[in-house]
Amino acid sequence: MRVNLLLWEEKNGFKGSFVAKKIGVSNTTWSQIKNDRQNPTFKQLMTFKDVFGQELDMDVLELFKSVDADTKF
Repeated sequence: MRVNLLLWEEKNGFKGSFVAKKIGVSNTTWSQIKNDRQNPTFKQLMTFKDVFGQELDMDVLELFKSVDADTKF
């Protein structure tokens, strides 16, 4: 489980459906990402960064923990 994403949602008072809508994915896709069943795409990471005002640095990458190994930064 991507505990960091779950903690991030809780810390910010976000529901999964809110995050999913903001980054343009289905609730199912967001659930799969945060429960470590699916890796986010580069586009999803960039959208997350833009929407939530996060820098695409190690802190954001740590939220996702296991970004697709083929993703180039």
